[in-house]
Amino acid sequence: MNFPKHHDDYLDMPDLKIDNNACTSYPNRQKRMEKCIFCGNIGTSPLAEWFKQKQLSVNKRSRKTLVADKMVRCGHESCSIRFHYSCITNAKPMPRWNAQYLILKQNNGVLLCPDHFCDLCFTDTFQRSASMGELVKVENQVRAFHEKCKPAGSYYGTKLFGKDKKTRLILAPSTSHTDEHFPFCCGCAEGKNEELIECQSCVQSFHLSCHGSYFGNQNDLKKDEKKNCENCMFNTQMRVGEGVLVFTNTVFRAARIMSGGRGAVIVEVLSTKTKITVPLKSLFCPYPRIANGIFNQMALSKSYKKHQNELVLIKAIFEQRAVFKPNIVRKIPSFKCKYQMHKSVHRYMSGEAESLIPVNGNVEIVTVGKFGFGMIAVMDLNQKIPIGEYIGELISKPECDRRKNLGEDSHDSECMFYTFESDVFVGGKKRKIYIDGAQIGNELA
Repeated sequence: MNFPKHHDDYLDMPDLKIDNNACTSYPNRQKRMEKCIFCGNIGTSPLAEWFKQKQLSVNKRSRKTLVADKMVRCGHESCSIRFHYSCITNAKPMPRWNAQYLILKQNNGVLLCPDHFCDLCFTDTFQRSASMGELVKVENQVRAFHEKCKPAGSYYGTKLFGKDKKTRLILAPSTSHTDEHFPFCCGCAEGKNEELIECQSCVQSFHLSCHGSYFGNQNDLKKDEKKNCENCMFNTQMRVGEGVLVFTNTVFRAARIMSGGRGAVIVEVLSTKTKITVPLKSLFCPYPRIANGIFNQMALSKSYKKHQNELVLIKAIFEQRAVFKPNIVRKIPSFKCKYQMHKSVHRYMSGEAESLIPVNGNVEIVTVGKFGFGMIAVMDLNQKIPIGEYIGELISKPECDRRKNLGEDSHDSECMFYTFESDVFVGGKKRKIYIDGAQIGNELA
């Protein structure tokens, strides 16, 4: 049976409004790839009816044709993993994973399995960077990390897959935490007047309202789901080299994760320059977006009135965390040389698009530091000489709204939408159209 690697029918589905707070476990890595990695079935998915009903619930408004649930191959050129449309739609192996958002043209353009995203960069809300660069796969799960994001306590194993030996990561075994809990909410930086719940598995604490707002459920936690923080529910790792807090000598102190042995997590306490071995679950590392807010709460705490020197060290690692961005080398894109028209505007726009102004041969695309890409002239250009056109895809208002809504719900800090509104005259009547310039390789606005 032929399993397609292109997923154009899924690309244009209406927004199914999947719960972004849900949590599902990573699928196990299989030696044979004929089964869906999520449900384990070769034939029909157990979620087929759910997938149909979700579409019916929104198709009343969008009038789009239902997309049939089917088994497809991962869209990565070298991947043979298979999954059902319904299964990858329902999957939440990483926080706020949304297959409908990730397949947009400005992201990946095809459906990719979790093997093609860095787990830690994705969790830190850098979803676009997570799918770029070299990735190392985990041995027993369909899961991956950038080599620069090597998880603390992990080590490289070599396992035979088919004819080739592949290097795989073996993660540190899960451990428990029995010491002090961090006295501030890990999900907000507001210092709410609300009871803190201590995670039953790690050092973190959280407000129940923050858990409900930002964190999701995992079926196997059952009635104890509200006693586990988001990190434990998603089995979130920490990078080697990451600045963290560890409880030692009566307070939480600044430390840095060192490279450890097989399963061991070694940290250096910065104030004493001592190295200690600790369980991974005993380390606290804030989300980048709230790192500064949590530090402000710590600075006002009575616990640190006698530890001002420690606060200086904590501030430094939290400031570094707040501005963290993945250091990914991205491939320089080529110039776009063709207009694009989405099918949502075909009913009132037909015929061939006008010819593009040719791209000037004396300009090129280059990397511009941390800002991405830019266009430079390789020689002096005369004033008013045409350089080329900044182009996009013609889309309808409903399609424009669909893409924007998917982006807003994704919590992706790298979300890109370059949408312009314009008027066109069709048959003597003025119509509004929208031009979406946010696509891979068209980032030079």
